[in-house]
Amino acid sequence: VGGVDDRPLFIDQPALNRRVLEVLKPMHEAWIGGETPLKGAIAYGLRVYQGGSSLNMHVDKSNTHVISCILHIDHDDDPESEPWPILIEDFQGNTNEVVLESGDMLFYESSKCLHGRPREFKGKWYSSVFVHYYPEGWDTRRRTMENHFAVPPHWSQVDKESPEVEKLQMVGTSMKEPDCEDKWCAMRNTIKWYGPAKKNKVITTLHPDGYDFFYEPSLQEKEWHETAEMEL
Repeated sequence: VGGVDDRPLFIDQPALNRRVLEVLKPMHEAWIGGETPLKGAIAYGLRVYQGGSSLNMHVDKSNTHVISCILHIDHDDDPESEPWPILIEDFQGNTNEVVLESGDMLFYESSKCLHGRPREFKGKWYSSVFVHYYPEGWDTRRRTMENHFAVPPHWSQVDKESPEVEKLQMVGTSMKEPDCEDKWCAMRNTIKWYGPAKKNKVITTLHPDGYDFFYEPSLQEKEWHETAEMEL
């Protein structure tokens, strides 16, 4: 992520993150159809990106990061700052640029959908919380071993380069295309989405106008909100 001087900062909030993981779980279960109970893996943040940051394209861990969301907290309002979209490749083969506003929550299958922020962040700060779940009964160890044995021995061999194919460079567990603008060639042709989100609406690539999503908070969630308001 970026260089040495522009690495993201972490504001560790373990108690708050545990609350977020528990309170948001019913929303994620409803988003995937309401028939599959989920188990919380981790919620972490606040992650605060600084100017000059970028995030190569990647997928997350398939053993625990199955159903996920990004809860965007806020970003600076400097007039010289530019929107910093997250890039997600969907199951229909589209590359989507999503610009989130404060309070927006983006649901995605982070271990399947290639995602990142390859464009350099031109701003002062940008903060989010990242939340991950997996289905109850999910064999996390088996998923890890499946990934291990699915990688062929010749995976690192580089075929003869072709001028018709853009160069792909692996950086740890992420990737970039260094010869393209913003280090990802698919940014030449993207579908753009902008927040803020619409209340009681879920907007997807298949439902660009959104569909109704009425969620009734549990008693625990209502108590949490009341406690949070009292603390403020």
